[in-house]
Amino acid sequence: LVRAIGIGRYGSSVSAARRIRIVPRAVFPPFELVQPLAFDKIRIGSQVTYEWQPVEGALEYHLQATTSSAFDRPDIDTVISGRQVTAKLPPQAPFLQWRVQARSAAGVGAWSDTVRIALQSDAPEELLPVEPTFGRLGVAVNGLFEIVRTDPEGSVVIEASTDPYFDEGVLVFTVSQSTAVYSGLPAGRIVYWRAAKKVSDYEKLFGPGSILVTDRTTSVRSYADVDGLELAFDRSSQTLFCVSCETGIEAVSAYDILGKAISVETLEIGSRWGIVRPPAEGATLVLLAVRLTGSSSPRFMVVTI
Repeated sequence: LVRAIGIGRYGSSVSAARRIRIVPRAVFPPFELVQPLAFDKIRIGSQVTYEWQPVEGALEYHLQATTSSAFDRPDIDTVISGRQVTAKLPPQAPFLQWRVQARSAAGVGAWSDTVRIALQSDAPEELLPVEPTFGRLGVAVNGLFEIVRTDPEGSVVIEASTDPYFDEGVLVFTVSQSTAVYSGLPAGRIVYWRAAKKVSDYEKLFGPGSILVTDRTTSVRSYADVDGLELAFDRSSQTLFCVSCETGIEAVSAYDILGKAISVETLEIGSRWGIVRPPAEGATLVLLAVRLTGSSSPRFMVVTI
């Protein structure tokens, strides 16, 4: 029997006793979850059917499904003899995760692998999250968000928070074209992010939520803006990005503070370049000479790498 005792300034209280049965562990052969799977397109608030393969020797199955970051408060927590459960998702939940445990008279088995799914909203397809990919681990706390954006009209931002419901601690980053430079994500935390498009002063459209886990170190980044030309550098990948380029870029050259050329590799023509050989460890100032299409004179910018 288990009960809780609460002690406060003006007295104490005791909860009702709860009986807990301790069961032994049992060994079952591995099994697969059938549906839903990680890349299935499931609408927020829709009906979902959970299904898994039969397990030899199992008499019952324990299903847990939650739209929270952990299984301490599951939306579904049931033990059945079958292998299928259908239930409706709660509204506004950005993602779903679920798992199954086999049981028999001998005891309970280990939990299956957890399936995590980014739920789809009714927002336009242009607001789909692309990078970082869903469930990515070890993401830098400073970096670049990327979404699918085909409609250039309207104001779009990225919202990021450790709260899966985006009620508290929401960071907002402006999207230019289809990317947003972000900084200051909390280290070593689960972070939820989504794109939001302003329709009017009173209405927004939200893209489907995505999830990532940040690392515990801060990646050194830099950001340069000269006359509408915006570039960002990500130290973790040694990559220079075009954030906003009103005119096409033909070439980028880089030099250290002594004027020595630094090798630059074009990864994507006009939009992404790799710094092949960084001049030194740690943060270093680098002069960029950016030649725009149709211009004979380069624009000069300084970034820290």
